[in-house]
Amino acid sequence: MAKQDDPAAFAELSDADQRTVIAWLRDTFEGAETPSSASSYDLKHQFQDAPGGFYTTNGAFKGALLAAGFARSSPPSDRNWHFRLTPRDRRPRPEDDTFVAWLFAQGERPDPIGDIARDALADPRFPTLADGPAAVEAYLARQGASEGAQRSLARAVAEWRARS
Repeated sequence: MAKQDDPAAFAELSDADQRTVIAWLRDTFEGAETPSSASSYDLKHQFQDAPGGFYTTNGAFKGALLAAGFARSSPPSDRNWHFRLTPRDRRPRPEDDTFVAWLFAQGERPDPIGDIARDALADPRFPTLADGPAAVEAYLARQGASEGAQRSLARAVAEWRARS
């Protein structure tokens, strides 16, 4: 393995630089079940372009990802590693007992309501602070949602209303 790709290069960074990289990683990403499509090389460039970021080798960045606690998902022989991480959700959290909070909690369901919940969770523009189902219905209409998605949302609204 070339020196610039060896994760042991992380130890060659100053303590302050190590802390900076690890803090950025932990603030920007969280662990995930599935591997990220972005490689260590892609992520190092995101860091380099971020406020307070700086140049590091791919190897040093791979070492930082390991030091930050992220699980590697590609073989160690690969030049660019993939890790099990996902960007942290920066959207405002919906208030408890709202339709959106209930919908987000349905993301594990293996049915159309689970599908619409996963779509909502994955949509960075989804109205997390919507004041009720009508605002979510209007959002889906503005986005040109399919009839199937609108039917799934209608089922979700009916189930949410019937829960109390």
